[in-house]
Amino acid sequence: TSWWMLSVARVFQGISGAATWTLGLSLLADWFPPEEIGRAMSIALSAYSLSQAVGPPLEKRVLIFFYEGGILYQNTGYYGSFILCGVLVILDLIDKPPNHHKVQNEISVSHVVDNEASVELEKLENNALVIEEIESRKQEKELSLFSLSTKSYTLIIGALTICFGSVMTSVEPTLPLFLAEPKYNMNSQTIGFVFIAIVLPTIVMGPVGGMIYDKYGFMKVTIPGIVMTIIFTPLLVLLDTQPESVPMLAVLLVFFSVGLSLFGASLIPELSKCVKQVSFGKIYGLYSMYFSIGTIVGPTLLGSIPYQYLGWKWQIN
Repeated sequence: TSWWMLSVARVFQGISGAATWTLGLSLLADWFPPEEIGRAMSIALSAYSLSQAVGPPLEKRVLIFFYEGGILYQNTGYYGSFILCGVLVILDLIDKPPNHHKVQNEISVSHVVDNEASVELEKLENNALVIEEIESRKQEKELSLFSLSTKSYTLIIGALTICFGSVMTSVEPTLPLFLAEPKYNMNSQTIGFVFIAIVLPTIVMGPVGGMIYDKYGFMKVTIPGIVMTIIFTPLLVLLDTQPESVPMLAVLLVFFSVGLSLFGASLIPELSKCVKQVSFGKIYGLYSMYFSIGTIVGPTLLGSIPYQYLGWKWQIN
């Protein structure tokens, strides 16, 4: 397999990933009421963190639970992981999301179009609140993508999302290299165990952050997350300046991960409260764009480049 073939495959993977994130977040925002959106989205995003714990053992380089070489690579060769991913994609295409109209036993007013408004009004004539929402929905105008991108809330959350994505992805590519250096001299299997300290807190703290968001609002979960991230990200430099200590390494990574989990827990659900329902697709498309910018800046400008030329300590600083 050539480098160019892998690059083209990654481009298509990025396109499909962006579509999945945008549509998935839009569906969640559509299905759940505002008072439950934080918990619902956080639980769904915890599946992404869980995949980071399950996926690496099946790969060649980074291991978490299994022996060096990876299960699939060891037994099926180079193409094993690609075949498994292809099968999972096919299963995902076959699967269909549940019909939340039937489950909830009520009609979501966002799906009432102008041509069906009179029929739905007859069905819901005893629910004055729903009728009022339907009337307001009929008069609602969809904002353009440019208009959404220039709104103050979009710019603020977009900037926070870029920061979140940059910090999160800046450590991932360089931490294994640092731990493989003579000071720690860890092999790939041990490094995989270390990454548990990053992955597991996100699985737990994501839903916790979502519940805090639903109960107390945006600031009460975002500010503590930002403060913890600001404190514990620079403290990772202690891994280089202090004597080797695996417990210290694990503690720092856990608190670093907890801070990031709280930081990001409120960004996605908050967007659903900033726009009307007809703009969910566009606003989460913008979110995917901002997060993608962060994942470009993090591994390169904040990660591999400063690490290669300046080392771990200066990269973290």
